[in-house]
Amino acid sequence: MALVAGVVLAIASPASAAVVDNFDDNSLDASKWGTFLKPSRPNQTVTETGGKIELFDGATLYTKQSFNPNNGTITATGELTPDALSERLFFGFWGGNLGGQANERSSGLQWFIFGNNSDGFNGDSTRLENTAGGSGGFTTSNNPPPISVNDLEGVVAGTTILDFTMTANSSLSTFRLEPNAADTSGATGAAEFYVTFDGAPLFNHETAYVMFENNNGRTLVLDNISVVPEPGSMALIGLGTVLMFLTRRVKQS
Repeated sequence: MALVAGVVLAIASPASAAVVDNFDDNSLDASKWGTFLKPSRPNQTVTETGGKIELFDGATLYTKQSFNPNNGTITATGELTPDALSERLFFGFWGGNLGGQANERSSGLQWFIFGNNSDGFNGDSTRLENTAGGSGGFTTSNNPPPISVNDLEGVVAGTTILDFTMTANSSLSTFRLEPNAADTSGATGAAEFYVTFDGAPLFNHETAYVMFENNNGRTLVLDNISVVPEPGSMALIGLGTVLMFLTRRVKQS
């Protein structure tokens, strides 16, 4: 808190910086990304090649930057191509200790996106699991989340480029898939799922990384990932500047 010209300003802590990567230099940027490979699965790899990032056999890619949904809305976007229509995708916000509890999903909001073996995604199986605890307290392990739309059709394994959008804050999380504008496979429609929370989820660590993972034995291709926090802190600082200016004007008049 600070008192400036008779006006109390609440100075917010610095907002998380956005992470944006098009993976065009064929070398994973260690300042932006970390990886986790299970010791029990020696074939797992995370490889940046051909202007894209490839996750193989259940490998995990996560942001080095912390993005906690309880601090404001986080929006993660990008492109993905699954290598099988039965693919399972694991995207979410992961608050575990990456050194000791990595990949155990001991604390986080995890979207489980299930393919349906035909040409879309299975809204009956897709779910968001809350392992973060706290007053959010929801569980969707046996209950599919509500569906805004689920008419995604014509997905071709290894070919279709899908745009994904994942959002989360302290009261809501959504996940959306739709064909990329450059896709030529003929896929149409969209799939969008959401879950509302009764209260803000808690994480067992202050950090909450955005993570991407695929199913064992499969390859998931990702590209053009962007993770953007709500600019709440910057807006607050901007408001403080305006108030300071107005106070000076009043004082001078």
